Amino acid sequence: MFIEGYMIDFNLKPYQWKQQMKLIFENINLVTMNIINNTTMNFQFSNSYNGELLNSILCKNIWKLSINCDDTIEKEYPIFIGNVSFIKLKGENIKEAFNLLNYRFNIPESNEYNFLCIDSGEISISLICKSMEII
Repeated sequence: MFIEGYMIDFNLKPYQWKQQMKLIFENINLVTMNIINNTTMNFQFSNSYNGELLNSILCKNIWKLSINCDDTIEKEYPIFIGNVSFIKLKGENIKEAFNLLNYRFNIPESNEYNFLCIDSGEISISLICKSMEII
């Protein structure tokens, strides 16, 4: 269950700590994933029932992006997504999240970051960015 300002325990299994994040969307399709420039991405989603376009998520100043795919499945858009969730990282969770995604540089100074997770059986996307907006 998501609790505002709650610290996530990244030592738990991923399915456990992801339950502590705020659920944005569930059971939707990822239609496109566009890199706008070196540090900005846009994710467009659609309704998995009728294909109607839904909101998109714009992530700016991305510091770390991790994409894992099932390479045995041929990927075509749209891709079914079970959950899209996020949490604002603060305090010690900032360092823990960067470590979780194997960030090997000095962590940029900031009091707050956004941690976004897009998960399905075929693809898993995790990213840390400075700002995120649902359009």
